[in-house]
Amino acid sequence: MKLPELIAQRICRQYGLDESMMSGPGYETAVRQRMRAHGISDVSAYFAQFDQLPREFDDFVDELLVPESWFFRDRAPFEYLELWVKSIWQKAHSGKTLRILSVPCAAGPEPYSIAMTLLDAGLKGSDFQVYAGDISERTVDLARKGEFRKMAFRGKDAEGRLHHFEPLPEGGYRVCDSVKQYVRFQRCNLLELDSLSLAASFDVIFCRNVFIYFRHEARQRAIGHLKQLLSPDGVLFVGHADGLPMLSQMFETYGPPGAFCYRHREEKPVDSPAARPARRRSSRIVNLPRPVVKKPVRAAIPKAADLTGENRPLREAVELADKGELDAARELCRTYLEEHSPTAEALFLLGQIEMASSRMRDGEAYIRKALYLDPRHREALLQLAILAERRGANDEAARLRSRVSKQEAADA
Repeated sequence: MKLPELIAQRICRQYGLDESMMSGPGYETAVRQRMRAHGISDVSAYFAQFDQLPREFDDFVDELLVPESWFFRDRAPFEYLELWVKSIWQKAHSGKTLRILSVPCAAGPEPYSIAMTLLDAGLKGSDFQVYAGDISERTVDLARKGEFRKMAFRGKDAEGRLHHFEPLPEGGYRVCDSVKQYVRFQRCNLLELDSLSLAASFDVIFCRNVFIYFRHEARQRAIGHLKQLLSPDGVLFVGHADGLPMLSQMFETYGPPGAFCYRHREEKPVDSPAARPARRRSSRIVNLPRPVVKKPVRAAIPKAADLTGENRPLREAVELADKGELDAARELCRTYLEEHSPTAEALFLLGQIEMASSRMRDGEAYIRKALYLDPRHREALLQLAILAERRGANDEAARLRSRVSKQEAADA
C-alpha cells in the first residue's frame, strides 16, 4: 500500500514530515481508518477522494499523526519554568505579562500543565497568558474542551494538581475554567510563521518531541521560526530527543541538565576578546538556586548529577547531548559500553541519542536492550509504546502501557 507521490509531496511540503511517517503499519492503519469512514474498499478510489473532498487531506494527516502527551510530562522542565519565572523573569519585567507558546499542543495536557505550574507558583490576573496550537483542527477542538481520561495522568507527576480539575460523571476529569481562561488554542503549523504569531513575541516556548518526525529542511525552517518568535531574553524548552546540532547553531543550553532548556546564543563582536576561541564561556547559570524535588524522579535521560565515578562518561554524554553534540555523545556511550558491563541507563541514553539523530530503528533497538536488562524501566516502556503506536501495532502498545500501569499501581 503506497502513498501516491503527489500526496506524499504535499504532506512533506505542508507539514514537513519525514518519509518514514508515510510508510509502514502506522501509515496503513491510517489509510484503513479513513477508508472505513467513507465506506470505501479500494485504496485507489480512496485517494481519488482527495480531489473531491477538500477536508479529506487534513483528516488523513490527523489520522496519520498520533498525538502523544500527558500532564506534566517530564517534570524537570516545569520545575525549572517556575524557578526561572520567579527568580529571573519577574525581576526583569515587573508588571508585564508573561507570554508562553506551546506547540504542538496535542490535546492540551502540556499548555494546561504550564498554566497550572504558574498558578501554583502564585501568578494570577494579567501575569501570564499561554498560547497553544497544533496542526490538527480536531486535536485543537479536543484541547479546548479540556476533558481527559486516565491515560493523560501518568505516574505521580500530576499529584497535588487535582484542585485544577473537576470529575466527569463518566470518569476522567475536566480542566477547571479557572485554568482554561489562561490558555488560548488555535490551529497552527511550525512551518508557517504567520500561524504561529499569536503574539508579537514569546518569553517562553515549549516545543517538545516533534523535530524527530521532521525532514531535515523542515527542522531548519521550524527552528528558524522559533528563533524569530522567542524574545531576546526568553527561553525555549525542547524534548529529550530534540537536541539537534542545528538547534545548537542558533541557541545555547541554559539551566540544569534534564530541563532541556535553551536561550538565544550570544553574538560577540569579531574583534572582541570575549569572542576569541581560547576560552569557551559556560552557559550555566551562576548563583541561581536549583529547584527542590521532594521525591526523586527518573528523567528520560539520566541526570548528570546522578552519574558519578565510573559513570562519568555517561554524565559527559548527557551534557553533550543536551548541547546538541550528538556525534560526540554517541561515541562516549559506545566507548562506555565497550569498556563496562552494559547497563539499562547507558543503553537507553544511546537509544535516545540515536533517535535524536533520526536513526529511529537503531534507537529502538537500544531501548529494547535497555528494557531487557531492566524490565521495569518506565521510560523505555513508554517510548516503545509510542513507537508501537506509530507503527499501528496497537496490541503491542497496549501491553507495554499495561506494564507501566501495573508498576505504578504497585508503587503507589
